[in-house]
Amino acid sequence: MPVEMQQLLQNIEEVRERMITLAQKTSLENSKVIQASIELDSLINQYLLMRGKL
Repeated sequence: MPVEMQQLLQNIEEVRERMITLAQKTSLENSKVIQASIELDSLINQYLLMRGKL
C-alpha cells in the first residue's frame, strides 16, 4: 500500500477517534463534532478517490 494511502488511513482513524471522543463529552449536535464529521467525510472521500471507488 502506498505511503500516501497509509497516511490517509491513519488520518481517518485519528479524526474518527476525535469525533467519537468529542461526541461522548458533548453531544452529536456540538459544532466541534459536526466539524470533525465533515473533516472525516472529506478524508474518506479522498481515500475512495485514491482507490478508484468514487
